[in-house]
Amino acid sequence: MINRDNSPDAIKGMCILLMVFGHVSYIGSFTSSLYTVKAFIYTFHMPLFLILSGYFFSFNANIQNSALKILKRIALPYLIFIFLYLVGLILVQYLGIKTTNVAPKTISEFIRIIFLNPIGGYWFLHSLIVIQLSILFSRYVTARFSSDTKSIAIALLISIFILLIMTKFGVITFRTVTYFILGIIVKQLYPDGFSFPFKLSLLLVVLFYLGNTFWLIDIYNLFSASEVIWCLLLTSFFWSLFIIFKDNYVTNLMAYLGRNTLIILVLHALFIVAMKPLNNLFLVLDATGIMQSLIVTVITLVLCLFSARVFDYLNITRFIFNVENIYSKQDRTG
Repeated sequence: MINRDNSPDAIKGMCILLMVFGHVSYIGSFTSSLYTVKAFIYTFHMPLFLILSGYFFSFNANIQNSALKILKRIALPYLIFIFLYLVGLILVQYLGIKTTNVAPKTISEFIRIIFLNPIGGYWFLHSLIVIQLSILFSRYVTARFSSDTKSIAIALLISIFILLIMTKFGVITFRTVTYFILGIIVKQLYPDGFSFPFKLSLLLVVLFYLGNTFWLIDIYNLFSASEVIWCLLLTSFFWSLFIIFKDNYVTNLMAYLGRNTLIILVLHALFIVAMKPLNNLFLVLDATGIMQSLIVTVITLVLCLFSARVFDYLNITRFIFNVENIYSKQDRTG
């Protein structure tokens, strides 16, 4: 059953679903309409991911253990699957199939994409690795001099400084850092969950969107005050929504996807690219392209979850993700 503590899983599941849909290369007569939907999705889906990641980041965990966990459970899978993705892009390009992302042309570009400027959804994992390791490094430095509560604040400031330097070199974006830090701040203010009375959250979201409709604010303005407020309001709104409908099938399904976020993050791009040769067939069945975008999204999610079960069954999960099982079963209650 989805309870208050698991509401963030449902938010992550919703966002991962929207992310996969947003990474599909749209075709057909409704392409412009689909890109309009995508533009709206992009006003909030990854910022919500980052806010939740910051919210659940622990300052009190053992520094060494936390660093090893990041390297083994996030960095290693990231390296493996972005490598496979880039190889896939090169192969698809060789076959003459158009892709949204351009395949690297040289070895140096290949390496640069992996370590500095990842493409596709892999930028999110790369950002999590960079941000969290920067914070842990800052904690390690400050812990050498002090172990009180103030050292945590100092460590956070040092890590922000380090990350700001990285933004100058294009390793990470200031927008990404800000939303992660916002999640940390929200955690300090609302440690028991970032939810408000549902009617209040709904009213605020509706009023804010109406403000955007009548040009008073602009949620489409990347990393503006409007976008930040919009994302914070939506985080609270969806948190409250999933608490109220905790036994709903849709909520359970979103939470199920949310608990399987990592496997979807690392694999979805591979399956989306693999299905590009079917685009002509999709156009024969539906000239609008709507069927293609929906079917590719669903099949991609199913294949990611199936792959997780295969990894677990073959006992190779421990070597890739450093856990016994990467697949999380669906909660059938409710």
